Amino acid sequence: MDTFNIEQFEHDCIYNKSTAVSILIDLLSNFDKTHGNWPIINTSIKLNLPNKDLIQNYIISRILGSLNYLFISETDFITNNQKIQLLSLQRWLAILYGASDLKNADHLINLITKKNTNSISIKKEQFYSILLLCFPDSSHDFSLDELWLINKELTLSWCFSILSNRIIITKEGFLKREKILEYLDSKHEENFNIDLIPQSILHDVYMHCSYAFTPKKHGVKKIINKIILNLLHKNNITDIQNFTNSNKRKIFVIVEWFTSSHSIYRTHSKSIEGLKDKFEVIGIGYSEMVDKTTIKSFNKYISIPKTTVLNQIKFIKGLALQENPIFIYMPSVGMFPLTVWLSNLRIAKFQFIGLGHPATTFSSHIDYVVVEEDFIGKEEVFSEKLLRLPKNAMPYRYPPDFNEKFLFKRNKTNLKNKNITVCATSMKINYVFLNTCNEISKKSVKKINFNFLIGNVTRARVARR
Repeated sequence: MDTFNIEQFEHDCIYNKSTAVSILIDLLSNFDKTHGNWPIINTSIKLNLPNKDLIQNYIISRILGSLNYLFISETDFITNNQKIQLLSLQRWLAILYGASDLKNADHLINLITKKNTNSISIKKEQFYSILLLCFPDSSHDFSLDELWLINKELTLSWCFSILSNRIIITKEGFLKREKILEYLDSKHEENFNIDLIPQSILHDVYMHCSYAFTPKKHGVKKIINKIILNLLHKNNITDIQNFTNSNKRKIFVIVEWFTSSHSIYRTHSKSIEGLKDKFEVIGIGYSEMVDKTTIKSFNKYISIPKTTVLNQIKFIKGLALQENPIFIYMPSVGMFPLTVWLSNLRIAKFQFIGLGHPATTFSSHIDYVVVEEDFIGKEEVFSEKLLRLPKNAMPYRYPPDFNEKFLFKRNKTNLKNKNITVCATSMKINYVFLNTCNEISKKSVKKINFNFLIGNVTRARVARR
């Protein structure tokens, strides 16, 4: 989307709702692709506002006002495909509301469910609107059993939408995520119509569940794996069966992010390079995910073509049939859809993961998790067998641009305030952590300034919170 015409959107929300839904999907998709940047906004009204923040607040207010007309009635004008798309993009709709004075869409949910009484009533014809507008920050605490009985595919899709959010920093959002993860832990044996489940956010759910607190947080991966296995079989992508010709000196290393500025390179590249002493190490990944420094970690690097995930899986399977590696090693699983899908396919006799991100996969196709003996923790949290390495067997390295001149000593006695910097992507910031920071600040003798350097987040949402 290059431009967004407010007047046209407002008109369509009242008089041409099917078109308005398409425009909304385009706007939210633009946010998703650009990490929250606005397209060019067209409006006939001259805005005499002093700064960009006030202009943004004005635009958001008009958009949210128009959505009142779109979602308070029955949603038969929304196609099944559009319903899946909107739930996939719900997190951006939540951010629009979160960046406004409304904070959430509870006022619309109340209007839909309560009507002229104070009791909550969920009607099937309005079920989708309620789910779409129930964001992590919503104060509504619907019975998941009741939602599941009405429509389990839509309920599962909504659960995935909530879990895919990169920003869960309120008490309501934190508790909702914990509740959903505990509920879904027991649902992996059920069958679903996979055509009604949003596939584009599966890897977000897979990755973000690690940042929850409940011991059952990884159980949702069983559902994700089941969906992916069904999709692979539906597209005639099956396991390689015969490994008698496997090359015992060849290993595939499937990487996600592996640029010199990324932590995966700093934490895993030395051990990958150590493999070259005994194996031909063939790196496989996207061309833009390596650079001239990191590509040296492999004997050979093969770039994956830019196509659909299914075609990329077929491409890697073809390479495995051609090269016959005895090992597949994925240092991380979950940052990209590719590795989540690939972890559900057998293309080598032995398949390993590292602790670059994933905790456990709950996949029968992953045999071992590679972990140093002093970093194991609780063995029962892994579905894979443990391949124990000695302490410091996977040494870290400094970033390529590291300069010791940046290290200096400060005169701590003259500091009136304590400055604490928190470097983290948005998924790693949660309600419990922020509450802890608040308690530390209250109890500290000196004033504490917390400085957050956050990736994957929109500034407006943080400012509002």
